[in-house]
Amino acid sequence: MAWNEKRSKERVKANDFSDFDLNIQDLARTMDFTNLGRKDVRRAQGVHLYVDVPNFHRAVEDAGNNLQKQRKLLRASSVLRRVQGELMDQDDVGDIQRQTVRAHGIVYRPYDGDENSKDGNRAKLAVTHAITQNTYVLEIFNDVFDDVRDFSSAVGLSSGTSYLANVGKTGKRELISLGTCANLAAKIIGGRDTITITSEMYNVLPDFLQEYFVKDEAVSGVQSYRATGLRWNVYPELAKKLGVIWKPNVWQIKTEEHRDALPLSEIEISEATDLVDVSNLSERNCKRT
Repeated sequence: MAWNEKRSKERVKANDFSDFDLNIQDLARTMDFTNLGRKDVRRAQGVHLYVDVPNFHRAVEDAGNNLQKQRKLLRASSVLRRVQGELMDQDDVGDIQRQTVRAHGIVYRPYDGDENSKDGNRAKLAVTHAITQNTYVLEIFNDVFDDVRDFSSAVGLSSGTSYLANVGKTGKRELISLGTCANLAAKIIGGRDTITITSEMYNVLPDFLQEYFVKDEAVSGVQSYRATGLRWNVYPELAKKLGVIWKPNVWQIKTEEHRDALPLSEIEISEATDLVDVSNLSERNCKRT
């Protein structure tokens, strides 16, 4: 359905915003953002993180109009979404949204103290998680899903203040974040096997991590820094220094289990001939538009 200005104005007029009294609070130890109501907003200090597959459009082109190739790509991207979430859970990264092959999270722990900032701690944890995400896709995922084009992997990170809220009539439709840092994290994503961060993050990283980043372009007036090729199997001493115990065999088994739990024969793809009811869609029931 195309956007209609007249219809939109009528909808705005029909809504009563007199009771739109927002409950805005700082995100703290005693609360989270996983069960926000319609009027609940959380102000968060943290690092926004976007994990993306820059060449996914090429994989879509590869599939073309071939239904079997489309099923293979849908299964691969579905499994990637699942494992991205599991990796976030493992590293205590807040899961904001995962769409197709792009994941958006926030590192908001440890919380700031009364008089001291934890920006440096959060920045280090965010870079650590970014290395894990890239390592997983490039070293494990692509080996398991050798029936589709190798996925690239890249991460963008930006720190600052943002606001977390649910949108939609029921408050359960979609978790969103508002803030410059969230937008910047998406804008600075680079190419394959890269981690790109803002200068604000770079300045609070420990020296042993700064040395892997080089000055890159300015985006929206903000200087960025980029590291290329940071993976746990390439830099085992860095993993040791950061206290990371990377278990590739465990994640390969998890990936294979997710793949086998979604047989290609159970993925139904049909043409969208009328308005799609998204509530009926799933990884097994897909519409092509």
